[in-house]
Amino acid sequence: MSHFFELIQVALGHRTKLSTTPSPKEWEEIYQSGINHTLTGILYSGIERLPKEQQPDLSLLWLWNDDTKKIEEDNTQHRKRASQLLNKLLRDGYKAVIFKGPSLYPYYPDTLKDRRTPGDIDVWIVSATKDGRTIPVSLRQIIEYAQKTLPDRFLCYVHYDFDVFSDVPVELHLRPSFLCIPLYNHRLQKWFRSVAHEVKYEDTQIQTDAYCILLLLHIYKHLFETGIGLRQLLDFYIVLEYYKTNDHKDLDKALLSYLGLSQFYQDLRYVMSVVFNGEEPTPTANERGQFLLDEIMNAGNFGHHDQRIKQTTGKTSFAIEKLKHNFRLLRQYPSEVLWEPFFRIYHWMWRAFRLWRFE
Repeated sequence: MSHFFELIQVALGHRTKLSTTPSPKEWEEIYQSGINHTLTGILYSGIERLPKEQQPDLSLLWLWNDDTKKIEEDNTQHRKRASQLLNKLLRDGYKAVIFKGPSLYPYYPDTLKDRRTPGDIDVWIVSATKDGRTIPVSLRQIIEYAQKTLPDRFLCYVHYDFDVFSDVPVELHLRPSFLCIPLYNHRLQKWFRSVAHEVKYEDTQIQTDAYCILLLLHIYKHLFETGIGLRQLLDFYIVLEYYKTNDHKDLDKALLSYLGLSQFYQDLRYVMSVVFNGEEPTPTANERGQFLLDEIMNAGNFGHHDQRIKQTTGKTSFAIEKLKHNFRLLRQYPSEVLWEPFFRIYHWMWRAFRLWRFE
């Protein structure tokens, strides 16, 4: 795995070459790892920076090049769709912000901007407009608007499937994220409401600590949803480095503690230091951080490549696999794991009895 990490570091400009030249078999493994973690285009940028004698053979190089060109085309289309989506929502009377996905474009270095593998578009409605005025918007208003626009789509506690485009999936967020522990979730939703007015609409991004917290939560929640890949960690790393360069500060420790995310953030810093900076870890962080790194590498992007999880479409069997997956995290993150089944029951009631009408 060292060559894989080293190539990421070359792409980020932290190395100029690999420690040794990979064999053809090792290059195939690096290529597959890039697919598993949706880092194909990022790795190709690393290959372009390598000395010629360390690059893979031409057949794999051309395949990698074709994959990267497709990623660049997809990014152009995603940014176009994100702009169209915001304009549609504005015409319909809502101000919204894109987070994750296309909104990460300004943060990435120029050599990597178009090579991040895009997924769906996540949009969060934060207010409504009336007669030129910005007014609060309720959860009920957002859901009723979404269901009227596109009936009978999937609704959950966090988002509504809002596929207004045929080529790019869209999630219309009712709230940016959530936590299973009731106290921390209450604090989180309260905090989201307090920062909603700080979004910068013209650049379709959030210009506060909220952006970093959103990305951190995205990683944290998907860790419990069956797994997370390195693409999401790279997003978080890139934004953190951007803020450190421009604001010379780290994430607010008091805020992390308030939301119960301090320990996970420290574990994640270990992973990022090993994968992206190639730094030696501190002994005290080694056990927890190494566990998290191993979990990430085993799972791949959203757990799609995790050999420990049976891929299934049945709701019951999927729930069982998810519980088995979460049980492995019990020692490191006990509160979130133990509260998850209770939150799942509440979530079922929230949907079945349309409890969102009262939020």
